[in-house]
Amino acid sequence: MRSSKSGQSVVVVAVVVLGALLLVGWLPGVSAAQPSIRAASGVTACGVGNGPEFPGYDPVNHEVYVPNAKSGNITILSGTCKHVGSIKLPSGAYPVYAAFDPQNDRMYVTDYALNQVYVIAGKSVVYTFNQNFNGPLGEAWDAGNNAMLVANYNSDQVIAIQGINYTPINTGIGPSFIAYDPYYATVLITNFYSDNVTIVNALTFRHVGDVPVGSGPLDIAFDPVNDRDYVTNQYSGNVTVISGSGVGIGSIGGFKTPAGLAFNQANLRMYVAEYTSKLGKVAQVTAAKQVGSNDTVSGASVLGLAFDEYNNYVYVANFGGSTVYILT
Repeated sequence: MRSSKSGQSVVVVAVVVLGALLLVGWLPGVSAAQPSIRAASGVTACGVGNGPEFPGYDPVNHEVYVPNAKSGNITILSGTCKHVGSIKLPSGAYPVYAAFDPQNDRMYVTDYALNQVYVIAGKSVVYTFNQNFNGPLGEAWDAGNNAMLVANYNSDQVIAIQGINYTPINTGIGPSFIAYDPYYATVLITNFYSDNVTIVNALTFRHVGDVPVGSGPLDIAFDPVNDRDYVTNQYSGNVTVISGSGVGIGSIGGFKTPAGLAFNQANLRMYVAEYTSKLGKVAQVTAAKQVGSNDTVSGASVLGLAFDEYNNYVYVANFGGSTVYILT
């Protein structure tokens, strides 16, 4: 297991020593769903499982899959807090990230603790990938190669899944999250420990280059309006803006611990979750500056984000509780 930087707690989950950002305690225990309540103005709070992390949006059925890390299950939501169902995972599961496969209309969910990736259709797990993974975290669909890419944090590789076949792609140290950049036809991978982003060709998986970013890079997302990619840097408290070809464009400061990202197609802004501010803030950025923010509820530890393009909602996971906030 990797050591932390300068004595700080590691952002990602560890099986024995647990990271401060994604996990406080991982012993699974199912939490009862809470009823829909009102939080800040324009925000609905939905009860889910315990410790929701990085939700994924299904554009076919207009549903959001929420991996609940601490309760080891997945909650399915639609619209303004409609509870569609819940998926129970194996004992000891720690689901982290959900990403949609548009080729087969399936949702893929990574399980860091059990080193597995679940393929989900509707409310059922239809297949489990349980080989070649060592700390699977973030995912992204590579439309250039029709592959689901999974960051293999503990082996310094991304695993490309095509059908039931695996292709390893070498990265920097501690690959965490992934973005597909359709403008440059590249895939970008954040490397938490080497403080850079690995760029590979989306068609050939050939290594294009490595771009230095801030300290402790975590999530990454593509902005289709400006053809730029945004990277949240946990330790340096900023967001780095780069191109899919490897050019550094700028940096956006003013954050404490930026975490999840999601592009809002309704107002054409990138949303950034502020994890450790405990203020329940989601910042809005565009080009190279902050342009606004949304409150969720005071004391919330907001983490992963997902955009519902059907309703123009932003779903915000509160890892510090059993709640997902919906910004409408």
